[in-house]
Amino acid sequence: MECLAALKEWQTLVAACIAIVAAYVAWGNTTRQLGQASNLEATRRSRKQAALRAVLPLTLSEVTNYALRSLKWLREAYDKCQDQALPLGTVLPEIPTLPNDTVLALRDFIEYSDNLDPQLFEDVLARIQVQSARISDTYETIRSADSTLIIIKHNIESYLIDTAMIYAGASALFDYSRRRKSELPTEISWDDVRKVFFTYHFDSDDYPSLLEHVSLIEKGGSKPFER
Repeated sequence: MECLAALKEWQTLVAACIAIVAAYVAWGNTTRQLGQASNLEATRRSRKQAALRAVLPLTLSEVTNYALRSLKWLREAYDKCQDQALPLGTVLPEIPTLPNDTVLALRDFIEYSDNLDPQLFEDVLARIQVQSARISDTYETIRSADSTLIIIKHNIESYLIDTAMIYAGASALFDYSRRRKSELPTEISWDDVRKVFFTYHFDSDDYPSLLEHVSLIEKGGSKPFER
């Protein structure tokens, strides 16, 4: 009987040891699998970021082309203003649009920019959405013969400034996209915005109010994309 009791005690101890070993093995396997999954995910995200960066110059070119077409559209609207407002029924060309694939590419780059500060990407993408909605509203308003809304010249100036910021922001990202720099710029200056206007001949003689509008915002202390 004493032998049987001792044997049972040893059986209990052995069973406990086996359970501990099994738990340790299971924990090791789980840890190893989680580590492998983490490494695979890190590799996948790294490759996705590399792929997005490879096509980034094309994506940014689409953005600057959209901004340039928007500048031309808004310039035409601005030049057709009478008594500080755009008359209802004014004939304007179709509004410029940005391909949805370009917007998705910008969004994806932000999502996969693990070791980067994508602030300027976020600013550009957010401003595109605001600016495109404003241009669309302007176009629909002037096409509506019974509209009670008025598109004033000052508003169009704001849309021009939005558009110049988009162009300047996308342009600032080209050096990174072309692998000339390893870090992303995080902001632009008002001089960058003015440079866009000067490049596309929004001269102070012909558009004094527009450039004064930029200066007033700058004097107010707001940086581009903050207003």
